[in-house]
Amino acid sequence: MEVEIEKIVYPGLSLARQKNTVIFTDEGLPKEVVEVRTIKKKKNYLEAKTVNILKPSRYRVNPLCSHYKVCSPYQYIDYNYQLEIKKEQIEEIIFHNVKDKPPTIIIKGSKCIWGYRNRTRLHLFNKKGKSYFSYHLSSHLNKFIEIEECFLLSLQINSLLNLLFNLINSYQLYFIEEIEIKESYSTKEMLINIYTNVLTNTNEVIKRILNLRRQLPMVTHCLIKNSLSGEYEIIWGKNFIKENILNTTYSIGPTSFFQINIPSLIEMIEDIKNLLNFKGKETVIDLYCGIGTFGLAISPLEANLVLVEYANDYIPFLEDNLRINRKGKGEIYNEDSQTWLTKNLNRKIDILIVDPPRAGLGKSMCETILKSSIPLILYISCNPSTFIRDIRELYLSYKLKYLQIYDFFPHTPHMETVGILTNKKSKTHLLR
Repeated sequence: MEVEIEKIVYPGLSLARQKNTVIFTDEGLPKEVVEVRTIKKKKNYLEAKTVNILKPSRYRVNPLCSHYKVCSPYQYIDYNYQLEIKKEQIEEIIFHNVKDKPPTIIIKGSKCIWGYRNRTRLHLFNKKGKSYFSYHLSSHLNKFIEIEECFLLSLQINSLLNLLFNLINSYQLYFIEEIEIKESYSTKEMLINIYTNVLTNTNEVIKRILNLRRQLPMVTHCLIKNSLSGEYEIIWGKNFIKENILNTTYSIGPTSFFQINIPSLIEMIEDIKNLLNFKGKETVIDLYCGIGTFGLAISPLEANLVLVEYANDYIPFLEDNLRINRKGKGEIYNEDSQTWLTKNLNRKIDILIVDPPRAGLGKSMCETILKSSIPLILYISCNPSTFIRDIRELYLSYKLKYLQIYDFFPHTPHMETVGILTNKKSKTHLLR
């Protein structure tokens, strides 16, 4: 079927129409004529796959990764045009969800568009007696695509993957199911998590991995995790890496989430700090704080900082980060964010930082916030759809004063959003 692409809609689907039928396909730029094959028929639209480009756009470029549709499906798009597409997607989402006139939307591209990822997790599968690294195919838990190198990953991670591929096959380490690599942008430390489901001969497994230490000089820390028991064991080094960002030091554990594009993270934090106007001992509440990324970086030492995180395994690293950066001055609560806020609605709060998972805050959390009189909210989001949905709820008491998009994820449909909301009834000195 031959169609002309109208636009690319979030999260990255190309939209076309045939007569009155909407068609979503996996690749195609606006005004391109493409040939598609129908995969599924839905009630109001068709799902399709692009099989041929009949009339290419001038913004189409050659992808670097052979597996780009799995790791970064925008690789076929000129980078500056990617930014235009993302900005248009945000504008469209806001237009359909927010009645009040929003602030001017600014989008900032990444300083690094290749080699920016400091973390990866790869599955190993066996083919003809050899182990190969692979990515999961989207929407298929048990299907994989082989990779040799990925141009989104740093040069050091790609070099390590090449070395590991040879060592795993030379030493027949076929008990390894998956490998996760984390790299520090500032210190260049590297941590490897090795996943295995072997329950017997554990000592033998550890001994065989220890034999690799001399051949992996770039690997500072090595851990093994049993996928069945969930237990970690340190093989050498420690169970965390250090990252230094704008005079803030972070301990990042094996399960700790941390941003994958550090230059963009630095730019975001600098922009937020320039927008906020701390004057004294303001109270800053950082919900969904993880290891304290934003609360620690943004709050001055004299501020009263409260860090709230639900995941137990984040807490030791959060405590370490509070000790290193503020000599322990601050409060940590290992608690669900909404539960904590509900119990502390009467507490003086000058600024609320929220950086929820992709699911966003949700209606219940927004209702809890609306019961408060918090003057300023800093909302950081990796999902513009749930971000705008929550903003629509919060508009009952808040106004969106600032909105900026950061392209933390070049060549992918994803983006990071920063919004600052002010209470319509409460004045605040915190916003410049």
